[in-house]
Amino acid sequence: MDRSVTTRSLISTLKGIGAALFFACGQVASAETTLDLTFPQARQLAFNLLVDGNAAAALEVADGLITANANDQRAWIIRAGALRVLEQPSLARQAARRAYWLAESPARRYEAARLAASANADEERFSWAQFWLRLARENAPDEETANRVAQDYQALRRINPWSFNASFGVAPSANINGGSQADVGYLDDNVDEGLAAFLAFFGIYDPESGLRLLGDNERALSGIEANLDFGAQYRLNATENSATFISADVGIRRYRLSDEAKEQSPTSSNRDFNRDSLSFGIRHLTRLGEDLRPATFALSIGKNWYASEQSNRYMAVNASQPFLLDPQNLLTFGISASASASYSDDIPVRTFGANAQLLSILESGDRVRSNFQILRSNSDIEDSDYVSLSAGVSYIFAQPILGTFVTINSDAVFSDIGDTRFAPFDREDITVSIGADVAAPQAEVFGFQPVVSVLAERTRSSVDQFDAEGVSVGLDFRSSF
Repeated sequence: MDRSVTTRSLISTLKGIGAALFFACGQVASAETTLDLTFPQARQLAFNLLVDGNAAAALEVADGLITANANDQRAWIIRAGALRVLEQPSLARQAARRAYWLAESPARRYEAARLAASANADEERFSWAQFWLRLARENAPDEETANRVAQDYQALRRINPWSFNASFGVAPSANINGGSQADVGYLDDNVDEGLAAFLAFFGIYDPESGLRLLGDNERALSGIEANLDFGAQYRLNATENSATFISADVGIRRYRLSDEAKEQSPTSSNRDFNRDSLSFGIRHLTRLGEDLRPATFALSIGKNWYASEQSNRYMAVNASQPFLLDPQNLLTFGISASASASYSDDIPVRTFGANAQLLSILESGDRVRSNFQILRSNSDIEDSDYVSLSAGVSYIFAQPILGTFVTINSDAVFSDIGDTRFAPFDREDITVSIGADVAAPQAEVFGFQPVVSVLAERTRSSVDQFDAEGVSVGLDFRSSF
């Protein structure tokens, strides 16, 4: 817009600015003088006043521009900047927010988002400042600027007592229910003789072998999994050598059966496999020695839902201590204990575990993470009373491969379960998995980059019913910083 601004708009504002404004205009005039400026000239004047340190005068000119045109994006930017200088952050962030939504180019949006972040930080609204920094990074003009935004975000993370994390994704899976690859299994020991006879009459159960046909939904069902995980953490206190945090986490899993799965199990519905979780925790970090890295002590309580019904509740404690062996190797030892009970029978399951993890940095910059764990589970429930050993290795490439960052994961778990109600002999399971995570930073959106995960998993059991295998491909979005 290039029409003149007359006394009824800008000039009525300009009259009260004083000598500094008239000096900046290169004029000396009385209060009754009409000063004609085009909108671009008035914007430039306001900008110059702000740069020269005359924020109050710049604010008055910006307000005059906004009075004449409430959608003047540049005027809102100048207003936000002037209000920050005048130490009015609440009004500054409101002006910056308005400027952002009026912006018609990435450069203008970047400028407004940066101002909004700064104004929120001035008010110690650090979480909102981080939100605006994500918008700023999305509109950053180049990689160097985007990296500076990320550094500012990390600086805010260090001083913000609140932190949030979220991940969400969709993944096709060949086995959404953890079902068996076998068609038959042994009859449960808890089944009474009357039901066994009934099943034998209809040919579902063979009394001589002890085998029965597995139900449709006991065998592997394919489909699509959608997941959403959200966590919030608050730092209660922090000193040079310790810090304490409380947290809350929510997990949601939803499934959609494939047409093949619906044909295999017509009585099953999508909600039959819903999984949800809720937990609360407290975590304390402290140095146990002057030369040691902080040890971690944590307590959490939570509950799980399955098929939209309460499944089980639990309490868990764990502790870990890292040791820096040398600049390239970090060794961490940990112990854990938990107690859980199902809502259906209220029989407790108690676990005790110990683990070790070694993180090594190679000369190439690649990282190798190795872990080992032993777990003992005690319970009056036969299949929940066992010992398991697990080991895993992850290889994290430092340099991009075809523009993506790749992590390779492999794990193996051996479980000695012993007595089982599903067979007249001992049960042993071996599960092996291999997978890869591929992050694509070029496809980043608002500071979240897509990560494609591929996982192949296979379980072989002495009880055929528990043989399982499947391949899943997932897409998640994780924070880049």
